[in-house]
Amino acid sequence: MKNTFSNLPAYLGAFIVVTVVIVYLNGMYRNIFTFDFTPIGVKTIIKVPKVKRISKDSIKAYLLKKIQPEITKAVKKMKPKVVVDTVRHIALQDSALLDSLSKIRSQMEILQKYINALSRKKNKSRATVKKAAKANESEIMLTAKLLESMSPNKAAQVLLTYSDNNAKKILAKMNKKKAAVVLNALKPQQVAKIMRF
Repeated sequence: MKNTFSNLPAYLGAFIVVTVVIVYLNGMYRNIFTFDFTPIGVKTIIKVPKVKRISKDSIKAYLLKKIQPEITKAVKKMKPKVVVDTVRHIALQDSALLDSLSKIRSQMEILQKYINALSRKKNKSRATVKKAAKANESEIMLTAKLLESMSPNKAAQVLLTYSDNNAKKILAKMNKKKAAVVLNALKPQQVAKIMRF
């Protein structure tokens, strides 16, 4: 800590000397920061070369002499080419090929109609499945309400008649406390079988 304070006057002195030198040199020269050490009183003379004026006639003559021949060569090379689609002409003349093309088109139309019919059947079957799922859901809700109103032992016996998946759904729709009482009336193996994932 003593070394830091003992060096402080030396750093301060160096700072002051450098600042004075920079101010002095910047006053004597144009810009020392860009390394322009030209004295302030000296004027810089820039010599601009004389530009020869070109007349319009000389420009036209140059264009006609140098550029026009190149343009005419390029235009001659760009002759429009006529492309004939020989395959199409041959196809239009070949009656067997035209017949097979029309058969393919008619088969494609038949396939498209078949695809549309399958799509309609698919949508109908989706609607039927949704209706059946709703009916199954309402049946499960009704069964859950009925089992809640029964005694736990009888509800447990009725619950065993359903598949494990449906029994699980019924228990899920029941009041949690009543479902626990019904499960308590079953054997542990039966509960494990119903509740497994």
